[in-house]
Amino acid sequence: MKYFALLTTYGEKVLAEATALGTKIELTHMAVGDGGGSLPAPDTKQTKLINEKRRAAINTLFIDSINTNQVIAEQVIPENEGGWWIREIGLFDKSGLLVAVANCPETYKPLLAEGSGRTQTIRMILIVSHTESVTLKIDPTVVLATRQYVDDAIQVLDKRITELTASDVGAVPITRKVNNKQLNVDITLNAGDVGAYTKAETDTKVADAKKAGTDAQTTANSANTAATNANNNANGRVPSGRKVNNKALSTDISLTAGDVGAYTRAETDTKVADAKKAGTDAQTSANSANTAATNANNNANGRVPSGRKVNNKALSADISLTAGDVGAYTKAETDTKVADAKKAGTNAQTTANNANTAATNANNNANGRVPSGRKVNSKALSADISLNAGDVGAYTKAEVDSKIGGTLGNKSFRISAYTEVPVNISAWTSFPMHQFIVGLYRVNAGSQDTYINKARVATLQILVNGAWLNVTN
Repeated sequence: MKYFALLTTYGEKVLAEATALGTKIELTHMAVGDGGGSLPAPDTKQTKLINEKRRAAINTLFIDSINTNQVIAEQVIPENEGGWWIREIGLFDKSGLLVAVANCPETYKPLLAEGSGRTQTIRMILIVSHTESVTLKIDPTVVLATRQYVDDAIQVLDKRITELTASDVGAVPITRKVNNKQLNVDITLNAGDVGAYTKAETDTKVADAKKAGTDAQTTANSANTAATNANNNANGRVPSGRKVNNKALSTDISLTAGDVGAYTRAETDTKVADAKKAGTDAQTSANSANTAATNANNNANGRVPSGRKVNNKALSADISLTAGDVGAYTKAETDTKVADAKKAGTNAQTTANNANTAATNANNNANGRVPSGRKVNSKALSADISLNAGDVGAYTKAEVDSKIGGTLGNKSFRISAYTEVPVNISAWTSFPMHQFIVGLYRVNAGSQDTYINKARVATLQILVNGAWLNVTN
């Protein structure tokens, strides 16, 4: 088995003691490391990770509902931490000692500043015989929640809210209306109901924008989460005399964009004239307000206790929420963002133009390349090819050697050492038939006249029975 988890010697000892005495091991922290650059093999004798990179509190510790002998520990690493590989995992108790160690498939945890970030959940599964001896000790102020944990908690709260009835406390009359929609059934307010743009309308206005939407979405999500949490905790109903943004609920009310500190459509149109991004900010803020209103109305089957708070403001008296209270930008802050968005749009256009030019160049470059169907000596270039001697109409080395060997009988030849002989001037100089010239000596006679007065001659020799013999006629 390549990847596994095991108890350390210390972990086995404390688990045995806890089982025997009926006490519990308090697991508090999980650490990850890079194994020193390679995948480690967990060892029961370990007291620490090979190269620890991060240690933080455990997020959750629970018994597997399917296999009750499995204890599952989880930790969430936020996107703003990283820049290292994860190859080893360790579990520590409240005294800071290593209880269990594991290895895992190598994964790189990027740092947001590197250009890519993600929230990563690390899970260790331990098989123990007495799961009741293991417990989790956490500080809830420093621990992040996993998505599954939050989903489970929301399900419990939704069930509690659904079971509330009007008999629990006094209720708002079912004939009451919000933005001209009666509360006798669940209602949904859309952007048009509160004088704002829909997503489609805003998307059309901000088609070239690429940046501010994400920033505003994050802020809006925070405001939406805060509103949802407030509604999920609603266990009563609001008195009919309560006011929303200084408008009493004793009669039907209609909130305008100005009532909630937002721009009207006309005001927003003016803002987006010079910047294609501001529409997204306004739409996102409107969507957040719409979602918060929808969630509040869906839960409005009773009244809220007078001590209940909205964004940390008690409902014991009338309240007014500002843009800052719901995590949104004020008009002045939005104006600043609009100015920045206009510049971002220009930069994005420049980048797009550069990308288009690069694409055109790449296409032109591709057009000048050899087609993958081209052939060399009848062999297609759709893959790497190798041409042999036969492909180009030549003999192979072995074939040439065979032909030479058949002619010369595989014999060895060489040129003998040379000898110097005089050369007659203005007359023929003769040499033995088996000798040939390998060099000439030229003499400069002056007045641009030169002549040859000696030569070097040698003989072709053959190796026979270990002796070199001259090749003669």
